[in-house]
Amino acid sequence: GESLSVDRLERKNHLAAQMKDGTLESICRVVRDLVLHKRMNKPNENDGAILARARSFLLDEWSVVLSVPIYQAERELGRLLGEEEVYEKKS
Repeated sequence: GESLSVDRLERKNHLAAQMKDGTLESICRVVRDLVLHKRMNKPNENDGAILARARSFLLDEWSVVLSVPIYQAERELGRLLGEEEVYEKKS
């Protein structure tokens, strides 16, 4: 992932622009970069809201395009992002 600005307003504007772009590639970048940012810094409320919205959009697309249930797409995304232990505990 690419590191995000430590300035919350600059980060918010950058992420908002990527979300507004709306391409699947941009949404994937938002998820990737925010997950990395969350690992290295304490996320704020806005970061969490943007990440949740981006993940939801990505998982919906994944589920429809690949004809898989959301929970399966969520597990695979978690595995790809190195979060599989979180989903194993939830199951």
